[in-house]
Amino acid sequence: MNWAKYAADVLTGLRPLLAGAIAVVGLVQGERGLGTAILLLLVAWTTDWLDGPLARLSKGESQTWVGRQDLVFDIVVGVALAFYMGTYYLDMSNVAPVWILGVWTVVWIAIMLLHDTLPKPFGALYQGPIYVWFGVLSLIELRELGIWLWVWALVTNIITYRRLFKESLPEFIQVLRKNLYLVPGKERASRNESKEG
Repeated sequence: MNWAKYAADVLTGLRPLLAGAIAVVGLVQGERGLGTAILLLLVAWTTDWLDGPLARLSKGESQTWVGRQDLVFDIVVGVALAFYMGTYYLDMSNVAPVWILGVWTVVWIAIMLLHDTLPKPFGALYQGPIYVWFGVLSLIELRELGIWLWVWALVTNIITYRRLFKESLPEFIQVLRKNLYLVPGKERASRNESKEG
């Protein structure tokens, strides 16, 4: 294993540990731990942003077990963040957001378990609203750190815009169409024929 693959695996492997730390901050500090949760999320996002380019540097090498868990570890961070926000709102005696976060997470975990393989867009669809919600909460409660969270997201997307628009977005749409059965006319027609026959 070359250095780039090893470094990518270390960064990927840090994510579940960071997710665990976010959940512990929720349990121990609740509302008071918002700043720590923001910083931990920024570190988790940074490991996710760096591990892909590092893994691609080691061309020809097969993907390791840790590398294959990248999406699972991303989702674990999303679940940990939803858990943190649940403890945050419980600290404020506001139960409604806790129910919303809980139902959202349970529904998406059920959807993901129904698939043999985990489609990458499903992870994004689960995490996206949680990240946006957390970003808005951060801006309202801790403005300066909240701004850093949004700036980080904006800058990293600007830096990788070519990959985002040429690879990630088309792949996202293609996988969604396949898994949500929003397929073009020819494939749809063949599905209808097989149902009728």
